[in-house]
Amino acid sequence: MRKAIMSAAIALAGAAFAGEVYFDAAGGMLFPGGGSALRNGAAAAALRAGTYVADDLAFEASCLSAPHVSSTTRGHAAVTGASADMLWHVFGYERFDPFLVAGAHSLFAAKHVFADGSRRAAFGPEAGIGFFYHLTDEASIRFDARASMLVDDPCGMVYSVCGGIQFSFGGGGAEME
Repeated sequence: MRKAIMSAAIALAGAAFAGEVYFDAAGGMLFPGGGSALRNGAAAAALRAGTYVADDLAFEASCLSAPHVSSTTRGHAAVTGASADMLWHVFGYERFDPFLVAGAHSLFAAKHVFADGSRRAAFGPEAGIGFFYHLTDEASIRFDARASMLVDDPCGMVYSVCGGIQFSFGGGGAEME
């Protein structure tokens, strides 16, 4: 896990010298689906960093923390996670800017809350939708919703909804239309 995070950080740092990079801080909710011992929604915080490889395509790395997730078997558990994603902007760069996201994620809990209470970690693909509302060329409001499948968990899903502010730096960037 540490190697994956370090590799993503090095790739994003290298991209900072080549083009536009962005950083995002968000708050939201983490909702459990079927197949895990998690229950109820929980407040979550997310940090994201990414780089644009084309006008409508970005790669990003993110981390998530939900410190008080309820469990049906073990009380409250802190859940953290990391993901590597690709964002595709449907209409290019406009003031209202919808996007699709796809990638892979990992979740780690302080207690055994995944796979019906038998595991502390879960991994799998994720997909979602979202939108930016660009305030300026450098600052945007961002909302997104994601569904994450837990492949090592029977029928396990986790859903998240986040909203926050994003700042972009470097690169020529496309001008808003």
